[in-house]
Amino acid sequence: MANPIILRIQSPVGIVKRININRSDTCKDLFEKINKEFELNTYNFALFKQRNKTDEIFSSRDQTIASVGLSNGDFVYMMNLSSPNDEKPSTSSNHLNIYETKKKASTTPSTPTEFKSKLSNAFSSSNNIVEDEVDKELWKTDGQVKRKRDDKFCRHGANALCIHCSPLEP
Repeated sequence: MANPIILRIQSPVGIVKRININRSDTCKDLFEKINKEFELNTYNFALFKQRNKTDEIFSSRDQTIASVGLSNGDFVYMMNLSSPNDEKPSTSSNHLNIYETKKKASTTPSTPTEFKSKLSNAFSSSNNIVEDEVDKELWKTDGQVKRKRDDKFCRHGANALCIHCSPLEP
């Protein structure tokens, strides 16, 4: 019996796609599905369980999705590997330059497939993006709004939580 799960894959430019995969599938299968879903023309990317590029997931035929600790709903962060042949972007927002070039070259809108391929090419050389300190600090928090115990509504002990005092999701 297969155990299907959904993984959320975030690209370097922030595009999130969902991948359906079985727990018994190999990590190599995950790389292939991501390559197909993002319509990439190369396997020049790495996958990480953490946004800060830690806990790398390697493309292996021996490791399964379950053995690397991925479960239903987990985020997987995709980072591009730079190679000597990559072009350096003229600005930090290379995907904007591609859109402007397309807009100047043609007045007719492009197909979604063309846009996706140009966008994937745009973020293939965007490893030089520097993240703000504020964003780094916010990723360290869980983002929940903490609430204190309400003496009017809460009918439980000091160590318990109910719907009136449990933290709120953002």
